[in-house]
Amino acid sequence: MSKIFNVYSNDVDRTWYQSSNIKFSECIDHDNQLKTLIVVFNNGTQYRYDKVDVRDYLLFRDAESQGKALNQYIKPKGYAYEKLENADLATLDGELTFRMEGGVFVDYDGEHLKMRNNKDEVILDKETKIDREALNAVCAALTAIGKDVKLTIPDDFGLTKVDEVKSETEAAEAPAKTTLELMTYDWGDRFGVYFIDQNGVKRGSVIANDDEVDVMQRTLSAANVEWKWGKELSEEEMDELEHK
Repeated sequence: MSKIFNVYSNDVDRTWYQSSNIKFSECIDHDNQLKTLIVVFNNGTQYRYDKVDVRDYLLFRDAESQGKALNQYIKPKGYAYEKLENADLATLDGELTFRMEGGVFVDYDGEHLKMRNNKDEVILDKETKIDREALNAVCAALTAIGKDVKLTIPDDFGLTKVDEVKSETEAAEAPAKTTLELMTYDWGDRFGVYFIDQNGVKRGSVIANDDEVDVMQRTLSAANVEWKWGKELSEEEMDELEHK
């Protein structure tokens, strides 16, 4: 079977393939109606097929060869079709890599903080009012365990890309299974939180208040990360970690 990765969310079934002809397909679900199928070829050419029977779609998607299946189950059925503008292959490839490497989607709409895993399953949905520093805590916690993050935020939130809220320190590649110890330094109204893995390597750090630390804890737990609170650092220990 040439299917590489499949994800179904928001009534859309999206599949990447390892095929000599076809790279990707997207099937839009319509309740109690026939489906809309978009097929992207390896050269970027894409076609939309309308009112496709779900059985024909599944035979196409799950076949050993999508090229043969397209000619067997879709084209001969007389479905109305239209050639679309070429697909952005770099975007499709980038999303596939992000999903296959276990990336995490972080969405904030001004009232809800939502996290989705690489299969678009919701792993955290919290009603909260947060600011830039709180988002920094969330993303720092995720990048500390080697997770890539895609961030969606309101246009007026003041951030334009996820790089602005990643942890300050880009450490070595995280171990396959990361256990974090969170060491803290008391700055008065805020805490310096340092993410230390089981090998003693600093994975990142963030300065956060109590509410932001709470969101960060929820983030780690939602991502199924093993973590524990470590010791409170002295000023000398904090300076040593800052320069690692």
